[in-house]
Amino acid sequence: MVLGPGSRIGRIRIDELIGAGGMGSVFRGWDERLERPVAVKAIHPNKLIDGGARSRFLREARLLSKLDHPNICRIYDVIEDESGSYLVLELIEGRTLRAAIAEGIDRPRAIQIALQVARVLAFAHGRGIIHRDLKPDNIMLTSAGEVKVLDFGLARLVQQEEEELVAPPGIGDAVTEEQTAIIARSPASSIDWMRTSAGTLVGTVHYMSPEQARGHPLSAASDLYSFGIVLFELISRGISPYGETPSTTELLSKVRNAEVDVPQSGDRDVLRLIRRLTAADPGSRPSAEETAGDLDRIGTRPQRRRRYALVAAAALLVIAIAAAAMMLTTRYGERTIFAVPGRGKIAVLPFHNDTHQRGFEWVELGLMDMVMQGLGGMPRVQLVPADDVLRAMKNLGIGRGAEIAPALRARLLDVLGADTLLAAAVTSPAGHYSIRYRLLLRDREDSPHEVESAAITDAANELAARLSRRLDPASQKIDIRDRYSFDDFANIAFAIGKQLYLTSGPKTAAPYLVVAIDRDPEFAWAKLQLAMCRQVEGDLPGADSLFEDAGKQAIRKGDRRLICSVDLARANAAIARGDYAAAESMASAALSTAQALGSLDLVGRLQNVLGVIAWHTNHPDVALARFNEAMKTFTAVRSLTDQAKVFNNYALLEADRGDNAAAERHYTQALQLAQRTNDQRTIANEYGNLALIAQSRGDLARAEELTRRQLTIARTIGDRGAEGIAMVNLAMDFYTRDRVPETVQLMQDAEKLAEQVHDLRVEGVALSNLVYLKTSMGELEAARLDLDKAEALSSILGNPDVTHRIYAVHGYWLTREGRLAEAETQIDNAEKLKVTGTSQVTRARLRYEQGQYARAAATIQHAMELKQGWFPAQRRMQDAFRESARTGRPATVPFEGAVH
Repeated sequence: MVLGPGSRIGRIRIDELIGAGGMGSVFRGWDERLERPVAVKAIHPNKLIDGGARSRFLREARLLSKLDHPNICRIYDVIEDESGSYLVLELIEGRTLRAAIAEGIDRPRAIQIALQVARVLAFAHGRGIIHRDLKPDNIMLTSAGEVKVLDFGLARLVQQEEEELVAPPGIGDAVTEEQTAIIARSPASSIDWMRTSAGTLVGTVHYMSPEQARGHPLSAASDLYSFGIVLFELISRGISPYGETPSTTELLSKVRNAEVDVPQSGDRDVLRLIRRLTAADPGSRPSAEETAGDLDRIGTRPQRRRRYALVAAAALLVIAIAAAAMMLTTRYGERTIFAVPGRGKIAVLPFHNDTHQRGFEWVELGLMDMVMQGLGGMPRVQLVPADDVLRAMKNLGIGRGAEIAPALRARLLDVLGADTLLAAAVTSPAGHYSIRYRLLLRDREDSPHEVESAAITDAANELAARLSRRLDPASQKIDIRDRYSFDDFANIAFAIGKQLYLTSGPKTAAPYLVVAIDRDPEFAWAKLQLAMCRQVEGDLPGADSLFEDAGKQAIRKGDRRLICSVDLARANAAIARGDYAAAESMASAALSTAQALGSLDLVGRLQNVLGVIAWHTNHPDVALARFNEAMKTFTAVRSLTDQAKVFNNYALLEADRGDNAAAERHYTQALQLAQRTNDQRTIANEYGNLALIAQSRGDLARAEELTRRQLTIARTIGDRGAEGIAMVNLAMDFYTRDRVPETVQLMQDAEKLAEQVHDLRVEGVALSNLVYLKTSMGELEAARLDLDKAEALSSILGNPDVTHRIYAVHGYWLTREGRLAEAETQIDNAEKLKVTGTSQVTRARLRYEQGQYARAAATIQHAMELKQGWFPAQRRMQDAFRESARTGRPATVPFEGAVH
């Protein structure tokens, strides 16, 4: 099969060719099951007839599957079919080490790169695997600055190598030009794809070990020789230790005799290591583990020397430090940040990406989240939740990474209830990562500071540590890796997933979170985030399993912040599916943990959640007490957005009590707070709520006006979820005026939009409304199709409100079908969950069909008193059922369309 864009290999879609060589081609692909990019290595079709080639290909797969290391390109799968054999590999984005050397690498970065490669070799050699083709072309630097060693496909188990390799006749000290042509088919500076049959010379000549060039058995020491050549080129900016060679024959002669030209002057420790690595005798070369140790000491040597110099000079500085102490405290101490030293509230802004590296956008929100995790050890300093920061910036028109004028800064601080903002920018000078940051106060800016490291996670860690010491000297230092993972690639994958979750939604974020967990199965925060994605997507079993795993790992690690976050997420998930007992248990546990942590924002949110649970379980007095607690907490932390949420919940309680005037007052208070913060989504939501109040008191013109405002704002801000809700509400406004065809059309449009944006709740509400509308018009077959979709969705969503509506309209449909016993069962099921205007309307219709005219009239009267739902239908039914109650006969007043 000829592969090209759009081709398929099992579940893998091929996107484009990215490389080719003698053994096969490499393609960029997409794994549609796990939703992640991959590299696909395919053996050439003409090689498939060679049983040895297939055997070597499968051996490569087996070997790679054993090499699970963050700096080694991973194998995900092996696919074999009639068209050939394929390796599905981790897709590495970045540049080769050869390209990086050509562009220039400074010495500290070169040592760090070499150290990572040496550690990879130590890892592989410890598992009996050698590379056999180590060269700059098989080493990549990712866009995140990681080192990745590629193409262990030429490796063999050391034991097998010693048993199988026997130098063939004619390959010895005398190598002919013809044999050289077999060994190297292109100039040494290009990538060679060499034959790998047993006993044949393998690899690129320039980086071969002497024993490899002679066709002798190889060992781990052969990789160390190749590594020595790579290290020389790293520190010499690409100069070959073999000098200028006019022909492949001369180069091969130098390689076979280890004739490397290592200069006598320069960094003596590095040059001494290179000489040992390129010794002609394999037994004289250091091991990979020993090499890594030497490079680690070389890399940290300047820091040690600086420490020694500081110790020597300390006595001379004691007096100066003592004299300056008061000045430094005044200038840089806690009083410059918080009114009460060590107590305050800080908002971390999205990081500005100044790396100019493609694919590095994730640092904006991903690195923001990393630093916030590192700041989590400050019990006396509150952190503004990231979603609150992003929403406030959006509402105030502040772009991520933009300079914030003092007046706008003051407003942002007011909206967030914060004392200071952390602004930071990331750059990547000379292969390192630098984070330049400053604190922005209401009326001034702090002096800029900078942290730098070869690994971006280390830079973020240091930034968090410095800020923790400054903002709350009593705080406990938290290593980001303790919260995240010790696998930096997993951390970066998680950070990308977090960024996408906040900007693009769960479907886009999930594949990166899967990669993070795949890299580190103990990555509990990634499991929690993926569980939240699965919950939104409707995969409830998958979400539950991930929640459970994350919770167990949080307890094992003793990470109370994670324990609290897991319990809160599980409580919200339980509320969504109507398991209020479980939700209350988890939210109560989370509240205790949040109170112990001193995290007031979390405390307030959990008090509010417990109020919502009490409201759902018909305990209005408990709900009111919880909402009052939440309001007190949110007032203390100056969170206007959260105060608006509590006012909205007050209104829900009042509406349930039938006090629409009080409900309207609280909705208006929520609206006013939202207008202060310019929170357009909340403004739209409150317009919708106020429209329902206007509708219930019969002010239909006002209801339609408010709903149209809701829809306009939703469309203006591009919030398609809010747009779907507004469309449902506007459709109901149309229905209150008996504009039935317009109602049906708009409800269908809302259902389609909700399906597109994967808003299962709005989709379920729209479908249940369509079932009612079409049934009332006698379009029973069309209603049945919508009912089937609604019931399938309800089983996935598990939302009790949606389930209640679907039970009720199913009962109505069965009534029109004449299946009265089944209809009563469905309506009973609805009212076991709760009694609403919708359920009472359908029960009244059933009783009318059963000939219970007086009971039907009483039930429809009760439905109208609830002031919910289908007002025109209620009025028509009231007139008809009262007539029947008087006459004892079916009504002459029409109240719904005829069955077709």
